Amino acid sequence: MISFCPVIASGDDPQQIVVSANRRDTPRQAVASSNTIFTEADIRNSQRTNLADLLRTVPGLNVVRSGNLGGNTTVFIRGANSEHTLVLLDGVRLNNPSSTARAFNFANFSLENIERIEIIRGPQSTLYGSDAIGGVISIITKKGSGKPTVQTNLEGGSFGTFVGQSSISGGDERLSYSLGVERFLTDGISAAEKRDGNTEKDGYENSTYSVRLGISPFEEATWDIIYRHIDSRSDIDQSAGAGGDDPNRELKNRDDYFRTQIELDPFDSLILSRVGVSLNQQKFRDDNDPDPNSNDFQRSRFMGRSVQWDWQNTIYLAESSSIVFGLETAREEASSSSLTDGDFGPFESEFGGVSARTQSAYLESLIEPAQGLTTSLGVRLDDHSEFGSEVTFRVAPSYQFGESNFRIFSTAGTGFKAPSLFQLYSDFGSLDLKAEKSFAVDLGLEYRFFQDRAVWTLTYFHNTIRNLIDFDNQTFAFSNVNRARIQGVESSLGFEFTRELSLFLDASYIRPKDRETGLDLLRRTRTNATLRAVWKALDSRLTLQPRVNFVGSRNDNDFSQFPAQRVSLSNHLIVDLLGSYELTKNLELYGRGDNHLDEQYQEVLGFGTPGIAGYGGVRVKL
Repeated sequence: MISFCPVIASGDDPQQIVVSANRRDTPRQAVASSNTIFTEADIRNSQRTNLADLLRTVPGLNVVRSGNLGGNTTVFIRGANSEHTLVLLDGVRLNNPSSTARAFNFANFSLENIERIEIIRGPQSTLYGSDAIGGVISIITKKGSGKPTVQTNLEGGSFGTFVGQSSISGGDERLSYSLGVERFLTDGISAAEKRDGNTEKDGYENSTYSVRLGISPFEEATWDIIYRHIDSRSDIDQSAGAGGDDPNRELKNRDDYFRTQIELDPFDSLILSRVGVSLNQQKFRDDNDPDPNSNDFQRSRFMGRSVQWDWQNTIYLAESSSIVFGLETAREEASSSSLTDGDFGPFESEFGGVSARTQSAYLESLIEPAQGLTTSLGVRLDDHSEFGSEVTFRVAPSYQFGESNFRIFSTAGTGFKAPSLFQLYSDFGSLDLKAEKSFAVDLGLEYRFFQDRAVWTLTYFHNTIRNLIDFDNQTFAFSNVNRARIQGVESSLGFEFTRELSLFLDASYIRPKDRETGLDLLRRTRTNATLRAVWKALDSRLTLQPRVNFVGSRNDNDFSQFPAQRVSLSNHLIVDLLGSYELTKNLELYGRGDNHLDEQYQEVLGFGTPGIAGYGGVRVKL
């Protein structure tokens, strides 16, 4: 299922190409995995600068941020754990090897110089290996073409926020280039909930630089070089809830993502071969000095690095049939050190000098055995240096009923997640850990009506996960102690009433159950819904987008008590209004109002969220 994005109706084209679902260009009507696509225009019209904020209205996704911008931000796809979301940037795996469970922190990833984002829901381990039990978020940077183009955005607004973006791109058949830079500054809000008496604001700043070069020495070969650097600083508080203010605790992140690849097309697009190497390096610091509110002192350092070599081949057997197969080898390493002191005396810990290697092979065929029926069949073998081998598979058919506007699609497959380096080798780790495993099925339908001006999709999914790794309070070590069963439905409706007015509704209902306790998994809502309208006037120079987003209640743990008690965080309704006006072909003014109802809510117990806010900016294209 491809659902309508919360910006413009880019997902209504049945000929739209999806790349990540099958690791090659595939027409949307042949893709069985539920997916959402954001194009460059969608990203621009969303007026969002942070990836996590763009994802908030995607059906089946829960985005959770701890307080202000820069606070730890997680994404749960279809109720699976946050570490079950695999994040890719032009093929670079972004999940952090030094984090406890190898999850990706979305806090610092901006939308600067991004051309396309694909969200593929459901287990994708057959093509992507570990970390993809919930799904894959694939981010693609801009590839320059045509005459040199310079774009600049300047934006300001509530909480002392300033955003400056600038990029230049262009190219021809021999050389393409795209370079971008962004600077983001905000005074922010208190990370700890203001209603609990916390008044000190926690600021955030981010600098992002990116470059993508494409060199084609001859028609049959392309060499790509991709690099992205993120440098951020976040003020945070000592704790959530009452008395959480801390005027001098700060986090610093320094992330570097690099990839170079060569793609060969020696037989006129009958066989495509690509070989590449990727680097993901993330460094993180958590510093705190004594202050009038606390005697706590902290110096913590974390470093994670992964290097991957990959070789992929795609053979096109016919117009609608192909085979993709590939080999990968990846090595990850992590280290950390921490020194803390305060009312309870000094504590020092160190973790490092550990690594793991995974070698993989995968094969998937995409065939059309009958008119209107397209099926992908895939299998993958991953061999981990510590816990051993894992085989995953997926079957994904899609069937278009003749000349009608009705399509059904389904997937069935397995997924797995390897234990993280921390879970294996830290003082709390265990070399006896097994991989987490899942089996999932989904079934969906799509119906197009009113001369293709309206599209409705509905998908049911069911996922069981076993061997979930958690901290065992009895042994004080990680172990495979939990199981989960997740089921739910996603639905999307898009209706173009006229050329000037369109309406979109996305909704999902998820039951994420812990099979040991029967309780809902923490920080995941059962119900999400977004209603959005797009109205264009004055020959489409003026665009208005009202949007209403309902987020259901969720459970969290209250650690102010011992043992921690489960509490429920209330649902909330967020009303936003976005608008833009094109003064000339090269000059556009835009603005938005967020949270018009000034809803007071929490995504994580004890952490605050922004109230009513307004922002405005200008875009210049030369």
